[in-house]
Amino acid sequence: MLLVWHYQLIDQYLEFLRSIDRRAVYWPRSSIDHLDYTYEWWISFSSSQSGLVWVMRFPQYSEIIYRE
Repeated sequence: MLLVWHYQLIDQYLEFLRSIDRRAVYWPRSSIDHLDYTYEWWISFSSSQSGLVWVMRFPQYSEIIYRE
């Protein structure tokens, strides 16, 4: 599953991400950072199930782009 995360990936979110999917990867959606913070990220989950757990936890910041 691939989604766009519309918020900062602070440590609290990264810990949760690692706890649900150790193989998930993330990278900035654009190369332009505002005030040294990136507010949009691509997040790729190794399984749709992990991605759905993430989306259910944070629906206000998550946008599903591709789901297997």
